[in-house]
Amino acid sequence: GATASLTAASTAAKGLGASLAASLGPLITVGAAIATVSSAIKTFSDRERDITILRQGLVNLGEGTAALNELQEAANKLGNQTLFDQEEFTRGFNLLTSFRKIGVESYERVAQAAADVAQVNQVDVTTSFMQLAKALQDPERNLSALNRSGIAFTESQTDLIKELMQTNRTAEAHNEILRIVEESYNGLAQAAAEGFAGEVDSLGESFRDFSET
Repeated sequence: GATASLTAASTAAKGLGASLAASLGPLITVGAAIATVSSAIKTFSDRERDITILRQGLVNLGEGTAALNELQEAANKLGNQTLFDQEEFTRGFNLLTSFRKIGVESYERVAQAAADVAQVNQVDVTTSFMQLAKALQDPERNLSALNRSGIAFTESQTDLIKELMQTNRTAEAHNEILRIVEESYNGLAQAAAEGFAGEVDSLGESFRDFSET
């Protein structure tokens, strides 16, 4: 008798479960749709905000739409090629606009170097952008920070960079700093993005692009 009662109760529970599933199904679908739309809106608004800041930063430097488009393409490319996001590179470019001694034509090169340094030192790319920007802005005070990240500047290289800065040959000094960083770390951010980790990251990058669209 107990077995028969339990069997009946089990049957009733299964029926109730089916009814609940039928009722909850549309609610779950709606909830998923709302979550997807909310995520898309956030992605779009965040990217739009970052681009607006970058546009104004470039205007402050006397640059126009051409430079903005080039940097957007660079951020997208580096986001796809590395384990860092497009948004992080755009914000890195935003940061660089506040360092007046760094030429806009060097931004993409700085971004690549920042990604390489960040990958090797296992830090966020914004930290490396700041570290490089400070070193380029004022090498005399801030080259030592790059030394702590494993980038070795010899005494003669350091003296040359300081002399170039003191004689207002800023572009040459920046080229020398970036050349030394590239010799140490060039392409390591792209190398880290090969294989499964890179595929997963690329999937996330593509989904955010789709969300923005």
